[in-house]
Amino acid sequence: MNRNDFFLLGKIIKIRGYSGELLIKSHFTFSVRAKNIKSFFVKIDNIPVPFFVKKNGLKIIGKSTVSLIFDNISNEKNAKELIDCDVYLPNKLKSLFNFSKVEVSENIIGFTIFDSKIGNIGIIEQLLYFPNNPVIQVVKNEKEILIPFTENLISKINVRKKIIEIICPDGLLELYK
Repeated sequence: MNRNDFFLLGKIIKIRGYSGELLIKSHFTFSVRAKNIKSFFVKIDNIPVPFFVKKNGLKIIGKSTVSLIFDNISNEKNAKELIDCDVYLPNKLKSLFNFSKVEVSENIIGFTIFDSKIGNIGIIEQLLYFPNNPVIQVVKNEKEILIPFTENLISKINVRKKIIEIICPDGLLELYK
């Protein structure tokens, strides 16, 4: 899997029922056309593994949540092994999703974060996904800084210069001094 050919859709958050049905929480809003997706790539041990969707096994159950039944996952035990795994799709399927002002994806790794008061915070090393709360991991002077990555904290994104300007909540960055 060439990283540039895929985008991070979301994460498998839990199982549903006893027949291997999985819930995926997406970083994006599903359109109705997404029901036609036939396969997904699940990252297992840092390797993308293709999983094929059973016929009528994909149901959109919320604006950013989908229920899936894969062909080769038929019980609760096998499904549990996939919880917390990242799910990817080929870039050609991006049109099936609605992207908000901020596209929370691995495409921002390497961007520099600036705070309106402090200035340069550091470079984004990783995105961490918690239910409904993406967090960016910034490393500066060998210290890890975790910052909530929500639309209301972002004041400006310059994709060309790879810069994200934020308005950090009072006191948050002082925790890391």
